[in-house]
Amino acid sequence: MANSRSRIVCQFSCGAASAVATKLALADYSATHDVQILNAYLVNEHADSLRFLADCEAWFEQPVTVLRDEKYGADIIEVFRRERFIKKQYGASCTQLLKRRLLDIWKLPGDVMVFGYTAEEADRLEDFRERNPDRPVIAPL
Repeated sequence: MANSRSRIVCQFSCGAASAVATKLALADYSATHDVQILNAYLVNEHADSLRFLADCEAWFEQPVTVLRDEKYGADIIEVFRRERFIKKQYGASCTQLLKRRLLDIWKLPGDVMVFGYTAEEADRLEDFRERNPDRPVIAPL
């Protein structure tokens, strides 16, 4: 899946599944690739997420790059208020505007994305692959 010139970009959500997927990606690719770990910060996340992020940085032995939306203040309520809808055909407006847009700006051609989709979320992985046939993705769980 990944060639030695591509970056491995782990999308770390401060959840257990993305933490394990990130740890597996680091174990599999850190010797041969530039492995980056990204988090799209939301002010509405549980306060313990920041503690978990710090714990995971120690476990990963690598920092997490935290991206933060400025237009909406990283606030899902502000997105709902200004965009006047919560969810459309391809997902929640807050996911698109507060996470995907930031990650799309940050990514480089050839990046291989790592997601913490579990076996129960196989449909989400398939949806992502259908919508993004040009974006390689690894879902180790």
